[in-house]
Amino acid sequence: MRGLIGRRLERLSEPAHRMLIASAVIGRDFDVALLEAFGELSGGELREALEEATKARLLSKSGNERYRFSHDLVRQRVLAAMPLPRLQAYHLAVGDTLERVYGKTAKDHAAEIANHLYQAGTAADAMRTSSFLAQAAKNALAVGAYEEVLRLIESTLMLLPADKTKDRAAALTLRGDAFAGLGRRDEARSAWGVAAQRFEDSGDKRSASAVRSRLHASPVEKNGEPAEPPAQAEAAEPSGDGHEAALPEVPVAEAQLVTPEAPESLN
Repeated sequence: MRGLIGRRLERLSEPAHRMLIASAVIGRDFDVALLEAFGELSGGELREALEEATKARLLSKSGNERYRFSHDLVRQRVLAAMPLPRLQAYHLAVGDTLERVYGKTAKDHAAEIANHLYQAGTAADAMRTSSFLAQAAKNALAVGAYEEVLRLIESTLMLLPADKTKDRAAALTLRGDAFAGLGRRDEARSAWGVAAQRFEDSGDKRSASAVRSRLHASPVEKNGEPAEPPAQAEAAEPSGDGHEAALPEVPVAEAQLVTPEAPESLN
């Protein structure tokens, strides 16, 4: 199958190949409007490239003005051929495009934007990436996706510099809230305690007091039963200036629900 994919990619025209690269960076499924906003191709040239890739069975239509890669191996093959610096530059450009397209509603799509900024690595500003990661964590917390919050906050703390005390305190507060939502009370109290101290250190006594009020609240209940203390204490707060954390994933609330379809055969 890989050989067949390679031959079909080699037969593509230059515009179709450029379109496919941009599409692969965007994701397995993508909107034509977003692809056009990205600016690699536009108008009739973009439509012709989409039609060419569809006839080659590299793409298939998945809805009104939506396409998807016919098999994830196709997308993987396209991405694998890109040097890392170029791939990171594309992810940064997609993140910029998404923020511009979403405009005032960008916060509602924070996880999608954060994912591309994170994938951009050092090509993206660390504070900008961490800001979208933190917003994505807030969005996930609002819908009870507590495990997702923990993953996003881990990435946020890895990126935040040590001197961004208030930002780190806010992230630790979200971590505590997620632990509490999972019924892991001891870990929640540990995270809140560190967060309150960070707020104190930054001179934000009001936020410190608000976080400390959580420490005195009644134990969180889960499924109607008092939460039991976890077997292990909270992991140490990670230091900033790194991209070692797990890549963020789009929370359920922000993911587009697409009815699964069997990919077209490549034969």
